[in-house]
Amino acid sequence: ELSQAAQLRMHDLHRAFLQRLVHVGAMAEEECIDLLKDLIAAYENSLAKSQYRSYTNGAIAKPMLDKLVSEVNPELEFFTMKVARAHCEADGHFHYGLVDLARDDDVANKGHSFSPAQIAYFARIRTALHDDQGYLSSIDAAHLREREGNHPDLSAAEAKDTIKKLVEGKWLS
Repeated sequence: ELSQAAQLRMHDLHRAFLQRLVHVGAMAEEECIDLLKDLIAAYENSLAKSQYRSYTNGAIAKPMLDKLVSEVNPELEFFTMKVARAHCEADGHFHYGLVDLARDDDVANKGHSFSPAQIAYFARIRTALHDDQGYLSSIDAAHLREREGNHPDLSAAEAKDTIKKLVEGKWLS
């Protein structure tokens, strides 16, 4: 449960948005905006009486979604998480997801079936995505299967299968 201070900094709108994002894993930007419209309609009366009344004024579009994310992310810092936006090469759209920023491998390695080589490959993809502000082509991702010194951790087929598995598991979009 959120602390009383966090409850004052966040409205039910923020919590409902996060709950939905956790439930579905990742959402296209358009879906996030539609969700925001539904949530604003559901919480309109309480929003109008709060410090978040600006949500009831104006068009509900990406700038309002950006505002919501900018209000939520500082509250998630304690959990070393954030809501992140990334470009999906497959559909050309932007998607939002809840991202774990911790590098705690003992915890992160629980609950998956990836080999150490696949985990190392995913770590290189994640670093490249971070460095390139959320975008990485499939060709660039394929090249990351090779570590420094040109010793591949995975074959090209294993890398392709790993990317497919990461997308299916919503680790990547």
